[in-house]
Amino acid sequence: METFVEITNSAKVRSNTNLVISGIQANMNTWKQYSFYPNKGVVGVIIGEAQCCEGSILIVRCGDKIIVPVLPEGVHEITYSEYTSRYPQNMQVGKASSQQMNSVFDVDEMMDSFGKMFGF
Repeated sequence: METFVEITNSAKVRSNTNLVISGIQANMNTWKQYSFYPNKGVVGVIIGEAQCCEGSILIVRCGDKIIVPVLPEGVHEITYSEYTSRYPQNMQVGKASSQQMNSVFDVDEMMDSFGKMFGF
């Protein structure tokens, strides 16, 4: 059974992973090709789970060639009907800002990682 989710916290997205799934890189390099960033409100389907230095990470497909690694606390489950009604809007909701397109790393993501390291 498929699990459908909405990204609720883009700081929990991990944009600089080395994951490659079905030949698709699950990181900012691929997202930039589509001017996409998995912002709050983007929906997808969980296609797997992996381990990273922060623990478990969900692998979420948000488009044909868009795969997003996100920590479990960065998403919440939605119904299939919510997913199908909102999926066509993913590329508008996930439109990358110029800052996201030009940054080497995501500041919110980095601050979230520091917060976890220092227990904040």
